[in-house]
Amino acid sequence: MLRKTSLFLLLIGLATAALAAQDTGRVAGTVYENYCRPLIKEVLVDDPGRATVGERGAAGVTLYLYSDEHGFAAETGADGSYAFADVPPAGNYWLGAFIRNYGVARADVALVGGDDLRVDLRLPFASPANLIVQFAPGTDTDAVMIWAAAYGFVEVRRLIGTIYVLRIPEWYYLQDFIEWLRFDPLVRSVGRDDILCPLG
Repeated sequence: MLRKTSLFLLLIGLATAALAAQDTGRVAGTVYENYCRPLIKEVLVDDPGRATVGERGAAGVTLYLYSDEHGFAAETGADGSYAFADVPPAGNYWLGAFIRNYGVARADVALVGGDDLRVDLRLPFASPANLIVQFAPGTDTDAVMIWAAAYGFVEVRRLIGTIYVLRIPEWYYLQDFIEWLRFDPLVRSVGRDDILCPLG
């Protein structure tokens, strides 16, 4: 009798493990980035006729897939692809892309048991850490420094007039700061520090 009971419990354990394995899901996709080539030398001289801008897979981007209970990390391959396998069905996950510890893109992921989801991300053609902020007329540098410290900015650089370049702290999303600052009465405009394609 004991032997039959042990065998029965073993079979139950194996069935439970198999069911759990079937319940896990997979999240995969590609992270894309824009690129450009210098116009004068590469396009007009070295390789006429090729486009100066385009889109390609972004290599070496760190990805985090996390929920209130689970967390996973991965890195994109040379073609920008990534995959998270055996992901427990926790309902809502968040997928975040980070470059040099700065959050640059993200997506909400709803994972039910056994799902095989494709989630692509596109990176902005901009610095992952810097914002361009224009303050109200008459705002001096001392006031900007005090204001920036209250928000946690780690670097402040004046461009011209009341326009400054501000660097966010690591492990934050740039987009969150953009949304927060849009409601600040001292801020007239805020945006990403876009990358300019060089001419030569």
